[in-house]
Amino acid sequence: MEIARLCNIPPNDAEASFRFLSYFLHGDAPGFKAIWNQLRKYDIFELRKIYLAALERIIMVLDEYVYLPDRYGLAMDLTT
Repeated sequence: MEIARLCNIPPNDAEASFRFLSYFLHGDAPGFKAIWNQLRKYDIFELRKIYLAALERIIMVLDEYVYLPDRYGLAMDLTT
């Protein structure tokens, strides 16, 4: 997100800029407006797919390292 903010490019395009990572690590964290400008380029269905893919990966990692019990509850805030 930092690279996307500084270059004013979508987050997916920022992956190609990783060779400049050390330069970007010294900048400020992106603010709300910078992140919002990137997110509003996507439709709600694309954002939902991105969110669910990230959530699935987080749960897989937690499960792999046995951080989750056999049964657990999951709560989400779905406010707009």
